[in-house]
Amino acid sequence: MVRKSIFLFLILTVTFFSCQKETQTINPSQVITIDNTIAIYDLLTINDSTLLAAGGIRNSSGKIYLSVDGGQTWQKTWESHICIYTLYAQNDTTIFAGGDSITVLKSTDNGKNWESLMHYGFVDWQEFVTPVQNMYFINADTGFAVGGDNQNKGILCSTKNGGKDWKFQGFNNELHAVIFDSMGNGYILGYGKIFKSADYGNNWTDNNFSGDNLQATTSQNQTLWACGYRGNIYNNEGNQWHTVFNVSSWNNRIHWRDMIATKNKNLLTVGNHGLVWFYDQNKLMSISGAPDFLLVTETQSGLFFAGTNDGRIFVFSDSQ
Repeated sequence: MVRKSIFLFLILTVTFFSCQKETQTINPSQVITIDNTIAIYDLLTINDSTLLAAGGIRNSSGKIYLSVDGGQTWQKTWESHICIYTLYAQNDTTIFAGGDSITVLKSTDNGKNWESLMHYGFVDWQEFVTPVQNMYFINADTGFAVGGDNQNKGILCSTKNGGKDWKFQGFNNELHAVIFDSMGNGYILGYGKIFKSADYGNNWTDNNFSGDNLQATTSQNQTLWACGYRGNIYNNEGNQWHTVFNVSSWNNRIHWRDMIATKNKNLLTVGNHGLVWFYDQNKLMSISGAPDFLLVTETQSGLFFAGTNDGRIFVFSDSQ
């Protein structure tokens, strides 16, 4: 009986490792420390030399940093007890930031100075005191901010006058991302749900998606892409949702956190344990020495800056 158990164990072990796909490990070209007391939740490339970084510790601290030399050095331009999770560039000079307690900040000088547009004191219902996690502006006046908490509490904030006034709508799902296409179709993604608007965000309906906690989205050639905390990657090619990358085939626990469409028409997704996935290569890569990646951005020079949960930036390229 003991021999049979050992034999069965060896078979299962061999089978498990033979089914695993290989993960390529690559070395970063550079590692930049911004602030080792915070997590870097978002990075924004403004132009060849100007970048912004935002982060903090939830409900405890928040900071925004500015670099004017391509990310080599950083200067703190904002600090508070409010953690910042998202940055959005409306144009070359106007930047929005979102964070704890439905906070929205605005800068009109590339992130050097910030003013508060919205926080929990502006909202009538305390149930909406949740973090803003993503933003999108259709034009200079019409914008949306989404967020939520505890998986079952979400909020959509909308403005028609550039952020001076806001309206609020509650959802029963935590919301993580919002995006619009060139046809005026809007999508909100979150915990087990995708909501769609066909009228520039005036009304939202359930887009029939379930099974993952969607974290981020991007679009390429009119196709919407999304990545999930459960490790899968999806797109809506042909107006139907498909699984493009299935984590179960890798026998690995992957939590995707962010994705972007790159300048060379590729797609890049980053997640925990320094993991990276390029669509054209369809293979997992692990950046050597990296902890959990929370976000990624592409610089004007074609390098990728991935922010971590320990205040660092790992720099790499798709040719490494």
